[in-house]
Amino acid sequence: MDGSTFGLRRTEPVGPQGRSAWRLFPWVLAGTMGIVIAVNVVLVVTALRSFPGAAAGNGFALSNAYNQVLADEIKQEALGWSVLLGLDDTQRPTLTLTDRDGHPLDGTDVDANAARPIGPPQTTPLAMHAVNGGLYLSDITLARGQWDLTLQVRRGDDVLRAVRRLIVR
Repeated sequence: MDGSTFGLRRTEPVGPQGRSAWRLFPWVLAGTMGIVIAVNVVLVVTALRSFPGAAAGNGFALSNAYNQVLADEIKQEALGWSVLLGLDDTQRPTLTLTDRDGHPLDGTDVDANAARPIGPPQTTPLAMHAVNGGLYLSDITLARGQWDLTLQVRRGDDVLRAVRRLIVR
């Protein structure tokens, strides 16, 4: 015989042991799909762990008063105040305020609120007490996780508003 069966010739490639290379195709396809699924799982987990939170829902109202927002930003920029947020050894929020020249900013009133950027709303008012040299310390220890601190710093007629992200580990 010439290797044909019922007049048909074998045309697929044959491996060294006389088996078709196509027998591995389902395994290659399953392995490729497994890699794609694993990469997608890694991307989803990374995205969920690093999600910065939702944008505020008052965009339309804010846009109606956008000229005032710009004017307030210009006033704040002209002040030249700097806000540095941190944590002390007991995980209490600290705030360091400096003026344009880097000198401590004393004699200010600080209003602060800590809110979770994602998940159910959880807002915690913070009382910031002046310690020394532009350093302010909260009397509350925040729970682990991400917090957005909304700050309002007043000294006389000058006002600085800022939002800073704080991660408590």
